[in-house]
Amino acid sequence: MIKITVQTIYNGMVGVRDKYIRQVRDEQKGLLIKHKGQTMTMPYGTVKDKIVYRSQKQFKDKFSKDTHHLYYFRWKPDGADEEFIRQVEKDLAWFETL
Repeated sequence: MIKITVQTIYNGMVGVRDKYIRQVRDEQKGLLIKHKGQTMTMPYGTVKDKIVYRSQKQFKDKFSKDTHHLYYFRWKPDGADEEFIRQVEKDLAWFETL
């Protein structure tokens, strides 16, 4: 599993540098993205399908002269579906008390 940490969610998506996507492909490993205590895990076979888009322009690295593209994934942390279901059940229980 390739593990990375991102600092920003933009429009519900996280950007991952192209070098990590190449590493996932070359090593045939999954991708684990961390953001503020939450994680999103993608098994190797699903990473390619979950790419929403790749940046058209290249970004300059802050610490070197390298440039890179960003691959964007919709941010859906592990357990998000279960959390949504719990909230709906809670709302329904409250509604039934009326």
